[in-house]
Amino acid sequence: MKDWKEVLLDRSLPSPIPPPPYSNLEQSFGFLDRENEIKEFLDLINKAVIEHRGFLIFLLGDQGKGKTTFLKYIKENYFYPSKDNSDKLFVSMHFPQELSELDFSFIFTKYIGEIVNSGLIDKLRDRVVYELNSTLGLNLEYTDKNQVIDFLTKVKNLVITLPKNLLKNMEIITFVISSYIYYPEIQSFIDYGEQPNNQFLGLLKHGPNEVSVSKIYLFSKFLRDFMGIKHTVFSIDDFDILERNENVYRTLYKLLMSFRNANLVEEFSIVLSGSVSFYEEFIQSLSQNERQRIENWGYPIFFESLDTKDVLDLIKRSFSNFWMNYNVIPPDNPYGVFSSDSISFLYTYTNKDIRETLRKLYDLINEMRSLGNIVDYSDVKKIISKFKVDKVGLKDVELNYFKNLLIEKVKLFKSSDFINEKLKDAFNKLIKYYESRSISIRAEKEVNINGSFADVLLTVNKINEGMRYEIIFEVKIKDSEVSEEEISSRINLIKGNERRYLYWISRSKLHELDYTDGNDKKRILRDTPLTETEIAYLSYLVHIPEIFGWDKFEDNDLELILKQSGINMDLILNLQAPKEDKPSNIYALFEEILDRFLKEEKIYVLKKTVLREVRGKGFKDFSDEYLMGVLSEVAHQKNLRITDSQIRFDIKKI
Repeated sequence: MKDWKEVLLDRSLPSPIPPPPYSNLEQSFGFLDRENEIKEFLDLINKAVIEHRGFLIFLLGDQGKGKTTFLKYIKENYFYPSKDNSDKLFVSMHFPQELSELDFSFIFTKYIGEIVNSGLIDKLRDRVVYELNSTLGLNLEYTDKNQVIDFLTKVKNLVITLPKNLLKNMEIITFVISSYIYYPEIQSFIDYGEQPNNQFLGLLKHGPNEVSVSKIYLFSKFLRDFMGIKHTVFSIDDFDILERNENVYRTLYKLLMSFRNANLVEEFSIVLSGSVSFYEEFIQSLSQNERQRIENWGYPIFFESLDTKDVLDLIKRSFSNFWMNYNVIPPDNPYGVFSSDSISFLYTYTNKDIRETLRKLYDLINEMRSLGNIVDYSDVKKIISKFKVDKVGLKDVELNYFKNLLIEKVKLFKSSDFINEKLKDAFNKLIKYYESRSISIRAEKEVNINGSFADVLLTVNKINEGMRYEIIFEVKIKDSEVSEEEISSRINLIKGNERRYLYWISRSKLHELDYTDGNDKKRILRDTPLTETEIAYLSYLVHIPEIFGWDKFEDNDLELILKQSGINMDLILNLQAPKEDKPSNIYALFEEILDRFLKEEKIYVLKKTVLREVRGKGFKDFSDEYLMGVLSEVAHQKNLRITDSQIRFDIKKI
């Protein structure tokens, strides 16, 4: 049997992960984990048939959640003509680039297109011809153009003898029969909206909106009588293609209301699919009465991301099939060169976009094959090194990962020495950067001061001002409160020395002390615990050499990461100014802003609105990701609901 590494690197073999595009996960992986959503959707449509009243269904989820695949799967497995015994028809369409193009003429065109291109027109034609032959006592066929025209002529001459159900639908009957010979003209109408100049295709001259509404309604009744089609679903995919402004929201609302008011709702349901944020902004743009109308008729189905366990199972099966197909003894790791942790992280990193996750895994395997070397991607940090674009800010998934990584590492090593080492290196990487500002710095770790050791000692020499002082950084990343003895021993390092300061980098609260010397307390630059966000950035700082190397960072970016880690370099380098702990103040500022919106009884506020206000208050240096992280943390503490783009005050999170 072959070695698994040799087979994995063989460029002549398919990849264990199929190549993109992943337009149909069912086809590529035999996988569709939407049983609950399928049941919810079909229950609504069945209820619409029974009650003779359609629904407005919003299919909501971010890109990559499988909405388009879901709609395709539903159509192919539960609707006529794919399922012969179904009494429901499914018409697929996409939002046009301009919402003004989405009118009833557009919908009528797509309706006809579905009837023709699905093959339903052929079955309908057979039924109609059979009915006419039986009713009129004819025995006509339609195998060529002359026979069709002859048949239509005889029907026209005998029209007075037709029963009412046929007589009132002569325009539709003529179109259905003549579709056999005028297919090119009909297809031009479907593809380009070209209305044919043909006496037998008068149905396609739909004219204004109200005419199209009437023809849609009549055709649905005709399908009910001849084919037993009791309900039709109009599915309009991807409303995110539209601009987000008041005019678009008004136009969409008016279109939906005109559909409902035209009584089409008796025979049809509408499915609109797109992102949650567009739906929320659309609903918020409506008046209370308008919103009530939409909510009484509409029904949102939220597409949550696939469970991580399902994604892991999908990828495990892909590798398992690969080893089996090529007679390989599989490695102990069922995910090949990946791990459950690295795949789970990547999936979350792509905002739980299964297609983007698969694409990245496929690209990594192809890259290995091109290099001819196996690369171990089981470590999450390796995934970050490949795909992180913004090296200054951290996404939510990165914040959680790095925060937990630092805490677990401290527990494992029972020491913060590795933090001290990297903190020292980070300071010293900025020596030349600060020299340009006539400031000399030097960092050392584990410095013996009168028999006690400072975790990190930063010496600052402000050359132009003739000022020299030292900052002692004490690093305590542990669960329990920092004890009175630990605090006292560190205060002793600065006691009576006006040029020595103490800076606590602590995860936990410091035991409260009564300071006998007020000057000692003034020279403690920070004694508040690090926030969750600051812990994550400190961990990121510590792991930069392993992930990227210091040289991948500009000096000002490294300084910013230090600030976001809770180490306020502005304060440290400007000690003659009043003490200002910006990282603490920024949390208070976010609280103040959110409290103000709460008092104003706002339903929601856009995150970018809050960030714009914060930057206007002097916090211009911090990255968007850092500010978003702090905003989410403060909102979480206040028990507010957080969406992709908003902080919501109307619904508290449970």
